[in-house]
Amino acid sequence: MGSLDKAQLTGFICRICSKMNKVVIHVYGEEGKRINLASQLQTYLGVDVYMNDDLPKTVCPSCIVKLRMYYEWMELIMKTQKEFGNTSNDLKISRVVSLSPIETDDT
Repeated sequence: MGSLDKAQLTGFICRICSKMNKVVIHVYGEEGKRINLASQLQTYLGVDVYMNDDLPKTVCPSCIVKLRMYYEWMELIMKTQKEFGNTSNDLKISRVVSLSPIETDDT
């Protein structure tokens, strides 16, 4: 086993997928703040990123795209529910605890 002192950094670890990436967005960096990344991670994925924890604070472009798609999907769902007459102010996004693959006839 090698020493971490001799390890060569080849990128940054994504907080969501844990893959190494050379291009990332720092949650508390200028772009991360601009797109409100910390709030989106907490609201839509239930992932809390704290400045003082030892976990990665970067997110890769692929996960950013998926997070954006999820956000847009949830916005569509909330809009649709309002159009169907569910105008309750209590309409909130629920966190998904676990997901199971959906089986389709296409496989």
